[in-house]
Amino acid sequence: MAIQSPIVLASGFFSQLFPGDTVPGTDTTAQASGNAALVLAGTALASGNAGISTGLTALASGNAGLVSASNKVPISGGYMTGQLFAASGVVVSGTLSRNGFNVVTVGDVETVTSTMIASGTIIDADVNISGAINATKLNFLQAGASGVARTVDSKLKDVVSVKDFGAVGDGTTNDTVAIQAAIDSLAAGGVIYFPPGTYRVARNIGTNDRWGIKVTGSNITLLGHGATLRRFNTDISTYALAYPILLVGTPDSNVASATQNCEVIGLTFTGENTRHSSSGSALSDGRYAIALKNTVNTIISDCRFDAIDSEAIFTQAPYSYDYVSSAYFNTTKNYQLRIKDCLFNATLHSTNGRALLHAVNLSGVDDCIVGNNQFFWCDNAVMGSGTYDIPSNTENDTWTPGGGWALGAIKRTGRNWVIIGNVVRNSSEHAFYPEGMDVTITGNNIVCDSTTICASDQIKVRSRVCNVTGNTISNCVYGITASQPSFDVSISGNTINAIGGEGGVVGIDAIGLTTYINNRPFLGNNYRPMQNIAITGNAITLKEAAHSSNDGSAIRIYTDYTDANFTNQVMNVTIEGNTIRNHRSGVYIIGNLQATIVIKGNIFRAKPFTLGSFSTSTTLDTYATLLVNRSGGQSTTALRELLFTGNYVYGTTYIYATTDGLGSSYDTPWGNQSNRFDYVKYIKTSDVNAFSIYNQFTSNSGIYFLDRTWSGSALNNSLYGGAGSYPELRQTFFWDGASVRFYTNDSNSYVLLN
Repeated sequence: MAIQSPIVLASGFFSQLFPGDTVPGTDTTAQASGNAALVLAGTALASGNAGISTGLTALASGNAGLVSASNKVPISGGYMTGQLFAASGVVVSGTLSRNGFNVVTVGDVETVTSTMIASGTIIDADVNISGAINATKLNFLQAGASGVARTVDSKLKDVVSVKDFGAVGDGTTNDTVAIQAAIDSLAAGGVIYFPPGTYRVARNIGTNDRWGIKVTGSNITLLGHGATLRRFNTDISTYALAYPILLVGTPDSNVASATQNCEVIGLTFTGENTRHSSSGSALSDGRYAIALKNTVNTIISDCRFDAIDSEAIFTQAPYSYDYVSSAYFNTTKNYQLRIKDCLFNATLHSTNGRALLHAVNLSGVDDCIVGNNQFFWCDNAVMGSGTYDIPSNTENDTWTPGGGWALGAIKRTGRNWVIIGNVVRNSSEHAFYPEGMDVTITGNNIVCDSTTICASDQIKVRSRVCNVTGNTISNCVYGITASQPSFDVSISGNTINAIGGEGGVVGIDAIGLTTYINNRPFLGNNYRPMQNIAITGNAITLKEAAHSSNDGSAIRIYTDYTDANFTNQVMNVTIEGNTIRNHRSGVYIIGNLQATIVIKGNIFRAKPFTLGSFSTSTTLDTYATLLVNRSGGQSTTALRELLFTGNYVYGTTYIYATTDGLGSSYDTPWGNQSNRFDYVKYIKTSDVNAFSIYNQFTSNSGIYFLDRTWSGSALNNSLYGGAGSYPELRQTFFWDGASVRFYTNDSNSYVLLN
């Protein structure tokens, strides 16, 4: 670089010199062109002690230098310290600073060599791809007036990604070790993040437990976004090969501290569509997506479960069995579980009532809410077998299992379950099947696309203190059943649209109650009747097409005919305020062991029939309002303790009937009062006794009540037969203003009662 005109800085000012001129304040003469010099006289550089000279157009090594008396010379965009010598474009020594960073220059490449950061900005040109900035030296300030500055290092550690520990998520790689390392890194709790991808987890085998990945510490959240967890070992066809994808809790221990306050959010669990080998068997077979063991306050939300195996979510109970070693083992139950906003997808199938797939198993948990989930093609959406006996049991009450159990008394489990606001479609066994204490099933929507697949009762409870209310069930065969050993049950305010069968759209089933109690040691051989059961305010609609035989029952009560341990298996039943349509039988009773039944204030509306010219020849597909099964040795007095009052019957062949009308001397209910009977062919079948007890049939009214044979203790009824010059008045009382008239027939004949 040739300098034609030397520049001289005198006392801090630049001036232009020409060849041969003298530099002010010195004896130095300006250099000729090609040997130009920059000399600064003042306090920054001592005159004559520094200069730039060029040999040809570049600095010659060792022949020129820039020296600063203060060891710092300002340059464009920064400053330079030390000495700079260039030979063939290579920096020999010195440090160049730009934009607050210390850099050295080699050709056109700039590399960060210091962690010092001054105020200003960092641009891409300042840092190359291999640069490393310590995040503890960078600040982060959240927007907002109250934001508190933190380091970027602290901010990034709010969430730990499984990829921080080497997980790949490509659907092929075994990511078990990496994911477990990420979880284990959070000794004090925190969030584990799963970026989008499919993560495969392999089997780990313990003494009794098996698992893919496990969360044993507390306060840990597994958070996914477009992330799927699937087994690496896909063959789970045997108990030995099966394992849950995720275990929350400490495996192989019943003394470890509980795992608390854990959440699983937004993850997809994909199963292998491998089920129990036979119907209803081996619920604890290890084929779970998530297993919970000794946990407190666990939340599973916004997750998806596809190709579900035997169970999607399993809560391990204190009473456990290892099918691999054929040995029982003890563990600790779970508390405070919430399962919400999840989607459960089983593989579509065409087999009814398989009982092979249970989406959620609550057997090992107290205090649980299952809400706002969706279940598709699950044999059981929610089920569980608890071990509380009576409401007065406390959390610390124990019982001792039988059948080879030798590990002592264990805690009871399975209490305070709430199943609310879920959507269930095509449950081939029972949508909800809880056997627990203090159970609420409310606000759920259940739909069956095929009645050949969805052939069982959609809600079946074997629970003590249970409320089934406000549910909607569509196109089912059977709707809701309180089965043995239930008591203190309310079935209310449900809307059920059903095909119907002999089992009843709503039912009470006590058949085999003694056997059931004997087979469950936690019930302690306490033979308690199924009592205090209320079926109230439900809307039950059956198909309009004709039913065959004894199908088409709206409500059924089913007991044994004899049982040495029970005088009554079912007692204190209220059937009130229900609206029943298109039934073949309104209430169907089988067995002898029922008592104290009140049928009150219901509407029984028959299948459509021709109203005009209603007569005994009119075809009615509704057979009976109250039907008794005669085939198994039904007692002739089975219906005595039954009150039928305040009901509205609109269309029926018989009010009271046996299944075939061929029995003899069956008693009608002793209480038949204040009912409205319209369009009735016959009051009873011929094998049912006439009313004979005082006030047995009183204060009933209606039109087109064609049967005129009722007599005896039938008093003060107004039942118009639809023919004759006078309304039918038989055995009614009437005050004429002066006397009481008692009509002795339908032809206006009466006697005065003064």
